[in-house]
Amino acid sequence: MSDRIFGFALLGLGAIIFWSTFNPDWFSLSDKDEARTVLVPRVLLVLIIFMAALLLVRSFLTATKSAGFSEAVAWQDRMGWVRFAMATAIVLGVAFAMPRLGFYLAMVPGIAAMAAAMGLRRWILLTGVALIAPVIAWYIIVQIAELSLPEGKVFSAFGLG
Repeated sequence: MSDRIFGFALLGLGAIIFWSTFNPDWFSLSDKDEARTVLVPRVLLVLIIFMAALLLVRSFLTATKSAGFSEAVAWQDRMGWVRFAMATAIVLGVAFAMPRLGFYLAMVPGIAAMAAAMGLRRWILLTGVALIAPVIAWYIIVQIAELSLPEGKVFSAFGLG
């Protein structure tokens, strides 16, 4: 039941915020490059909406007992709340570290820590994903969308930024 509440809340909030990105107060189309400023938020919001929809589908399949799924987070169990708190702390830690360390140096340990906190114990897979996913994200954001990402003070200190 809690997955349904969380799924509906996330779906609703994601949809409302996504809809608000089309507000003309955000940007004017007189500068064609200005439209890119809402690209990343829209992509992230679409991903949030998609994941919320998957969570809802999964929770409704569980109701029929045909799929054999359990809740994504065991809210009635103490460990579910611990994982939720750990995930929140990791996200805040990565957000704090990114301007200081840069995108890549903040995301690699962030992805690894999040996967470990959620229970992934396949260390070779975890290491590979943690090392490769930020490179792919950087390529899409910087090379394709032509947006900038934080380089961090570490790279700047060595003249790399």
